[in-house]
Amino acid sequence: MTTNLSVAEAKKRFSEIMGRVVYGGERFIIEKRGTPAVAVISLEDLARLEDPRAPRKGIAAIAGGMADFPEFGEIMDAVYRERQLDKGRKIDLDADVPVRYRHA
Repeated sequence: MTTNLSVAEAKKRFSEIMGRVVYGGERFIIEKRGTPAVAVISLEDLARLEDPRAPRKGIAAIAGGMADFPEFGEIMDAVYRERQLDKGRKIDLDADVPVRYRHA
């Protein structure tokens, strides 16, 4: 859970914030004049952010996992070849309105 606080509020409640981060796993965004400026996170979170070997999540995990797939290189080569052959689509650069999905 992430909570946004002003600098003044963070100063008043710093000990409480530290406890909630360390023992509760919470994260805080400290805002300066209404703009997010810094984050208060646990050392464990910081270590994960700084470790380039940390397991990735989402699309990065999928892409990284695909590198071990035996046919991955062949598939990617085919994709790149196909993209090089694609001539794209014609657009009218003089049109007054943006062209949306117009295929020639």
